[in-house]
Amino acid sequence: MTSKYTIQQAAEITGVSAHTLRYYERQGLLSVARTASGHRRFTDDDLGWVRFIVLLKRTNMPLPEIATFIRLEKDGRDTISKRRKMLVDHRKVLANHVAELQSHMNALDAKIHYYSDVNNDLLNCVQDDSTQ
Repeated sequence: MTSKYTIQQAAEITGVSAHTLRYYERQGLLSVARTASGHRRFTDDDLGWVRFIVLLKRTNMPLPEIATFIRLEKDGRDTISKRRKMLVDHRKVLANHVAELQSHMNALDAKIHYYSDVNNDLLNCVQDDSTQ
C-alpha cells in the first residue's frame, strides 16, 4: 500500500512549501490524486518527483525544461533516449558552470593569498621597526 500524505505533510517531508507544491501541480509538473472532497493526497512517488524537481531546479534547469522531461517520462519507455539526452545535455551545462565557479574560486584564493602575503610583509616591517 502506498502512503498518502496531505499537502502540509508533503511540504514538511520535502521541504517545499504547500504554495510551491500547488504551483508545480498547476504547471503540470505533478499530477496529484484528490479525495472525494477535493483534497490533495500525495503518494511516495509524488514525493520522489518533488525531490527530483527540486534537484533539477537547484542545478538551474528551467521549469519548462523540467516540464518537458516529466511529459517525456509520462510518455513511457519510448522516450528513454530523449530523457537521457536531456540529462546528459544539462549535465554538460552544469559541468561548465562548476568549472566557471572553480575558476572564480581560484581567483579568490589567489587574492586571499596575496593579501595574506601583504599583511605578513607589513607585520614583519612593523616588527623590524620596533626592534630598532
